[in-house]
Amino acid sequence: MYRLLCFLTLGLALAQSGCRNSSPPPSRGTPSGSVTESATTEVAGNARLRVFSTEAKTALVVMTAIDPRARAEAWAALKATEEYRRLSERETSFHRSMSDTTFYQWLTADSTIARAPALERTLNTWMASDIAGAVERSAAYLPRGTPISAKLYFMIKPHPNTFVYDTEHNPAIFVSVDSTVDAAQFENEIAHELHHIGIAAACPAAPASSSQTPMDTLVNWMSAFGEGWAMLAAAGGPKVNPHWESDSADRARWDHDYAHVSDGMKQLSGFFDSVLTRRISTPDSVQAHAMSFFGIQGPWYTVGYLMAQTVEVHAGRDKLISVICSPPKLLLSYQDAAQKANRAGANLPLWPEHLVSQLRRYVQDSAKTTSAIRRDGTRR
Repeated sequence: MYRLLCFLTLGLALAQSGCRNSSPPPSRGTPSGSVTESATTEVAGNARLRVFSTEAKTALVVMTAIDPRARAEAWAALKATEEYRRLSERETSFHRSMSDTTFYQWLTADSTIARAPALERTLNTWMASDIAGAVERSAAYLPRGTPISAKLYFMIKPHPNTFVYDTEHNPAIFVSVDSTVDAAQFENEIAHELHHIGIAAACPAAPASSSQTPMDTLVNWMSAFGEGWAMLAAAGGPKVNPHWESDSADRARWDHDYAHVSDGMKQLSGFFDSVLTRRISTPDSVQAHAMSFFGIQGPWYTVGYLMAQTVEVHAGRDKLISVICSPPKLLLSYQDAAQKANRAGANLPLWPEHLVSQLRRYVQDSAKTTSAIRRDGTRR
């Protein structure tokens, strides 16, 4: 497997203490001898992940440098990194401003500087981790040949969140360096997020329609079951606890919530019925209800994992992957597998039959429409 060997060469001395100004130094543009963006590439089949660490290493220089000129050069270099530019772009797309001043003040605050040694150790540990293995686990739960090309950005930033961005055009995974997260947890996060990017690559978005039916709205939101699917991919198989690498508190939380997965299925069934009967109809109200099922790892995760895991165990991974682009087919495949398992003595929760019937009609009608479009295209 490939290992990360990307190192930043700034020629700037690192220091752990000294007097620091909380205001950003004057911008000097990109300094001479500045950081050259560099990246390593992890490959697994058709999946390629370019890994960037320039922003994180430059942030450590800003945090720890005593010499004002060195800090000014590092700060200018940080703002010029691809990671920082794209983070700013992402925040703007969400109508949130990302202030250079606020970022710099956070970076040079005493409480942040005190964490510099731990952040540096964590970054080095993550860079030496088995990222290629995470790529492989993700690719194993995608259609063979799915072309994945993404970027992984290690970042030291004020908000310690990990997320994917621009999955359709220039997919990226932003990972906030967090000293409480060990290498195994980090690899799990990467596999999870990369699977989302893989689904986007394998399943191009359908053209937007101005005459969307309640069922269309429901099916769009059912794609959130991909959270549970990604948990299965990140774990590496259906017999591995998806929180095997977590601390005891996170694992206990997941085990408790998953033990009550039937309650989550009932909650989602109620939401689905409300959408289909138009009791919830406006886009804002639908979104508000749908978002409530994310939580830390709410029903979209627990029920999505249950369905993906059950289909793989009882029908095989090939069957599971064959329905990756159709959430209704995942639900129907789960229903068939769960009924079969229950006849053999299992006690898996089932979806209401009226919902299953409606989804079967939807899948059949969609297949007829697709077939008609193909016939018309052939005639032309």
